[in-house]
Amino acid sequence: MRYLGLILFVVAAMLGTTATFADEESLYMREVDEADKALNSENWAAAESHLLNALRAEPANPLNTMLFSNLGVARHRMGNDSLALEVLNIAAERAPQSVKVLSNRAMVLYSMKRIDEAYKDYGRILEVDSTDVDALAKHGTLAIGLGKLAETRHDADVLGRIAPDDERTYNVKAGLAIAEGNFDKATEVYGALIEKYPSAYYYQMRSNFYMFTGHQNEALSDINEAIRLSPNDGELYKQRAMLYNIRGQLKDAQEDARRAIDLGVNPDEIRAMLMGR
Repeated sequence: MRYLGLILFVVAAMLGTTATFADEESLYMREVDEADKALNSENWAAAESHLLNALRAEPANPLNTMLFSNLGVARHRMGNDSLALEVLNIAAERAPQSVKVLSNRAMVLYSMKRIDEAYKDYGRILEVDSTDVDALAKHGTLAIGLGKLAETRHDADVLGRIAPDDERTYNVKAGLAIAEGNFDKATEVYGALIEKYPSAYYYQMRSNFYMFTGHQNEALSDINEAIRLSPNDGELYKQRAMLYNIRGQLKDAQEDARRAIDLGVNPDEIRAMLMGR
């Protein structure tokens, strides 16, 4: 029996439910086990089928909340967000304080661009557990887009106390600095991110803010490092072409522009960038 099946088996035993609920050989438990295998292998269509079979086999089973939640995830991964939300709403009605259910529903709501509703679900999670790092990070990030910077500051402060070195903490702080127009602070935060979690993306972001604050040499150094780490990312060559263009290094700018286009960047974007000099 795999992970989800084992959980249901143990919980059923603890609840003292009938042998049908706890019997590994029952149709319900067989379907749950197959669904678990499909989820682990990211075979979303098979997971949906097995979860539906289990729900049909025992629609009154008190353990079905977990199945509805997993069904929502499977449907989301298949691109069926409306159907995913339907079953996640059922799960949330049955378990309104389940962090897992609320997190899954917030993920789907965000995918549907229902940002305010996703933000509220992360808020509900924080009412259950005010120290949930993932919920704090996502709540704080969504608050930026909703213009609730006071909420972002609060979440960033809490994250700074309970998870000061977590990558998500730095990202919330960087997002807040950007929203406040404090590019020097954003550059500082990305520097801390690079020190602890070096990646092409973070070098690219810091290069952007070096450009904004007039530090062209530092910007070039960072975008060069980003390209070294991710040499097939056309957006990086596009950014370096823009920087070369600003610096008047037109031959280098044209060479990077061609490379960016070869790697899939829209030629119209490149032309607009170079003509804007």
